[in-house]
Amino acid sequence: MTYDTGYDQDIATAAFGIDRGLQLGNAAWLIGGSIGHIDSRADFSQGNGTIDMSGATVSGYASVVRDGRVQSGTGRPLALRNSGLNSLEA
Repeated sequence: MTYDTGYDQDIATAAFGIDRGLQLGNAAWLIGGSIGHIDSRADFSQGNGTIDMSGATVSGYASVVRDGRVQSGTGRPLALRNSGLNSLEA
C-alpha cells in the first residue's frame, strides 16, 4: 500500500511595525516592534483533507551601537488558532 504525502499550502500575512532611535550616553539605540496577522490553508493530495489556520504575530527588537560594535536582539511569539480541520480520508 502506498500513500501520497503531498500537499499544497497557501499562506498570507500582513504586518505593521514602528521603530525609534534613541541616544543614551555613548550608545545609540534602535527599538521597535510589529503586529500582524497570518492565514494558512493546507490541502492534502490524498483524500479530501484540509487544515485552515489563522492567528496573530507580535515581535519586538532592539539594537545598540556602542564603541563601534552592534548588538541586536529580537523576540517573536506567534499565536495560531486552528479554525478548521476538515476530514482526513485515506
